Amino acid sequence: MSSLTPLSATDPEYQNIISHFDLPPSSYVIHSILKIKMDWIYADRFDNAIRWAWKKPDTYELFHGTRHACNVWELKYSNKLCDNTQCGVCGILKFGNLLKMAKPNFAGQYLWFSPRASYVQKYTGPLKPHDDGFRAMFVVSVIFGKHYLKSIITEYEENVLPKYLIIYKGNFENFEKQEIL
Repeated sequence: MSSLTPLSATDPEYQNIISHFDLPPSSYVIHSILKIKMDWIYADRFDNAIRWAWKKPDTYELFHGTRHACNVWELKYSNKLCDNTQCGVCGILKFGNLLKMAKPNFAGQYLWFSPRASYVQKYTGPLKPHDDGFRAMFVVSVIFGKHYLKSIITEYEENVLPKYLIIYKGNFENFEKQEIL
């Protein structure tokens, strides 16, 4: 099982992630950034994809938004994951990014990522009926991705390794106002 370690706001890794988090500052408050250590099976799978490539692949650090069915803010205090099969956050933390969970669209069935947090933000949020305002977004390492629209896509699960989970609370009235301008 993966483990989660909260980063301090003064940690250089935390600062690096925030420097690439391009949502308008008035539209969110960071609750926590958790460093993910995936189960060895998924880490080895990713390392093997790099190792066996005929040339050293480009590695991208990208954002991935997903929905959640649990109280994601509790992950800062406990590594306990929910058992809801529709919870994208807990599913990724347990099994990595699974192609079968990706919704097919006009481009086909791919795992989608973006260098822009503002682009994947629309794919975050709760599945359950009440909305406590919390959102979760992953920072993942991706190799061998194809560029498509504002995204990098891949059809191979072994090309993706979740590295960080950003948990934030949105003030989306401000975000929508700035997006309109």
